Amino acid sequence: MFEFCWLLLRLVYWLASLTATGWWAYGSAFVVFVGVVGESIAALTNWIRPEDRAKRLEKASALVLILGLAGDLVSIHMTEIATASLNEEAANARRDAGNAELTANSANSLAQGAALEAGKARERAVRAELELAKYKAPRSLTPKQQAIIVSKLKRFAGTRANMLAYSSDDEIVGISRQIANALRSDGAGWNVRLVTANDFDRTVSGILVEIDQGVAAEVSSPFRNTFWVDAAKIQGAAKSLVEALNSAGVRTNGPEPTMILGVRGTPGLFRSPEQSLQQFALDDAAKIKITIGRKPQ
Repeated sequence: MFEFCWLLLRLVYWLASLTATGWWAYGSAFVVFVGVVGESIAALTNWIRPEDRAKRLEKASALVLILGLAGDLVSIHMTEIATASLNEEAANARRDAGNAELTANSANSLAQGAALEAGKARERAVRAELELAKYKAPRSLTPKQQAIIVSKLKRFAGTRANMLAYSSDDEIVGISRQIANALRSDGAGWNVRLVTANDFDRTVSGILVEIDQGVAAEVSSPFRNTFWVDAAKIQGAAKSLVEALNSAGVRTNGPEPTMILGVRGTPGLFRSPEQSLQQFALDDAAKIKITIGRKPQ
């Protein structure tokens, strides 16, 4: 009894799980089965008596069989509809999966692009920080840079120059002393006089190298006299000085001609009242003036 109830319960669960197409398919098959059984009994056995009742059973079984076959046709059509629906759902699912994959690939590309841009931004930030640090750092010459300056200017040994360092800034004084040390006898062998003062009518940014205008005119003159060789050497020394300092990373302008004379009427190239107090510390025979101003902004 328990086994029968268990089988009955499983049958109920199975029937409950059937879809409409399943009901049509199994129902039609059952009807066909009933029609076939009826025809078989009527035609192949002598169970039904009299004969006219057997013929009625055979006719009724044929009708039942036709009904079952019609149900099979309906079931087949319903199966085709369900299959087409499932195929459409599968196609839609594949399409959605493809779209999702494209979206994921696009998102990955965007993420990679964003990561690349972030990396570039970090690199720009690092470079900006380095540039800012370089900007804030005081000008200075390493021993190697000083050695390069010496090697480029030693051939002009004996050149006389006056150096004016603006006195309002320790950074200016520091770089002025380094340049003067590189130029003097222990370095390139120049005769350099260094004073600290300020121009009264101009402000030099960076470093400016000037030469006496008479020297510049003499070099450009087509007439060669006894002074021409010294003039060419002075201008060559000034030009090489500008190139050497720029190659060392110290921004320097010039050489520019100047017509300024010293206090005693000689071409000392200094002009302010403050400088006149230090005139006796200058070399009035020097034709080159080096002005050290604030670090360029």
